[in-house]
Amino acid sequence: MELAVLAAVLALFVSLGALWLVGNIQNKIDFQNDTFSQVHIKPLRAELKAVESHIKILEQKVGGLDELFDKTENVTKNQEEIRHVLKSQLLEIHQKIEVLDHSIPQRYRTAVKQKEQPTKPKEKPKEKPSI
Repeated sequence: MELAVLAAVLALFVSLGALWLVGNIQNKIDFQNDTFSQVHIKPLRAELKAVESHIKILEQKVGGLDELFDKTENVTKNQEEIRHVLKSQLLEIHQKIEVLDHSIPQRYRTAVKQKEQPTKPKEKPKEKPSI
């Protein structure tokens, strides 16, 4: 029986030693993983934060552009309305001028001659003195 207890105690120490070795190896692997994470993943996270901040800035600018687009659209719509009103007023004025023109009897109509603008006579080139 003493031999069995001795074998059990020896097996216990061997198993504890194996557990200690496994724990030690696991700590080394965790250290390597942490080092890998610090070297490779930390710069990626920094770049990701920079990209996110850039995206926020772009979203703000896009929001400003949306507002500007809406204002431009309203201005364009107002210009179209003004253009339509001006065209209708111009057409109405044209019609009234036509009515007024037809109301003038033919005997009172005279052709209007435009004044010709006087033209300057061309200067003759000066003669060079001969020797």
